[in-house]
Amino acid sequence: MKKRIASNFSQAAADYDEFALVQKKSIVTMGGLLPHNLPPGPILEIGCGTGRLSRELSTVFRDRSLIFTDMASGMIEQCRMHLTKASPPRHIWLIMDGEALAARGCALIVSSLTMQWFNDPASALEDTLAALRDGGQILFSYIGADSCPQWRQICAELNLSCTINPLPEQQHLAARLEGKFKDIKLWSENIDIEYATVRDFFYSLKKTGAATQLKGLRLNSCEMGRLLKGWQLKLDGAPLIMTYNIQYLRAVR
Repeated sequence: MKKRIASNFSQAAADYDEFALVQKKSIVTMGGLLPHNLPPGPILEIGCGTGRLSRELSTVFRDRSLIFTDMASGMIEQCRMHLTKASPPRHIWLIMDGEALAARGCALIVSSLTMQWFNDPASALEDTLAALRDGGQILFSYIGADSCPQWRQICAELNLSCTINPLPEQQHLAARLEGKFKDIKLWSENIDIEYATVRDFFYSLKKTGAATQLKGLRLNSCEMGRLLKGWQLKLDGAPLIMTYNIQYLRAVR
C-alpha cells in the first residue's frame, strides 16, 4: 500500500500545486505557527510534497540544517526544483517513510497534511520522541475525521457506501501523547473549498494523488454514476462546497 501511495503522489507531482487548494490554505496557517524558541539542531519536514512549506522553512530557519523528506520521489524532485535558487549545503532531500524516522537530534519536526496517510498516526507521533532532542517540538497538521460531511451526507441519502479513507481522530491522538510530551496543544479549523462540479471535486483528488483507497472500498461504475448524477442534481446548479476539518498538533519533548 505504501508503494501505491508513493506512486500516485509521484504521478501527481507536476500538477499538484494547481489542484491542492486545501493544502495551500492550510500551509498559510502552518507558516504562522512555526516556533522560534527552539534548541540547536536540524529541522525535519515529513511529507514535503512540492515544497510549499519547505520554502517557508528555508526562509524562517536560515541558519539551520533542513531535511526535507517524502515517500514520493516525484514530490522530492518538485521540492528540489522549487528550492534550487536557495539551496545551500544545509538543505538535504531524502525519500523516506514518515513512519520510519532515522533522524536524531532534531529541534523541530514539522508535517503538513501528511499524517492521514500513516498506517498508525498515534504510533508515528510517539516515534518522533526518539528523533527530537530535549526541548524539541513537533508541529503537525492533518485532515481530521470530521472532514467532508457533504460527501458523507449525500452517500447516506443515496444509500451508497462512502469511500472516504479513515481519518485521524484528535481525542485518540491526545490520549496517546499524554504523559509522553509536554505542552500538548491541539486545535482545528474548517477550510471550505469550492468546486464547480462534483466531477471537479473527484478530479482534484486524482490530480493531487489523494485518490488512493486505503481499505479497498470502491463504488462500481453504476454506483459512481448514481453518486455523480444524484449529487449534481441536489446542487441544482450551485457549486460544490467541501468542508475540510484541518487539525493541528504542537507538543514539546
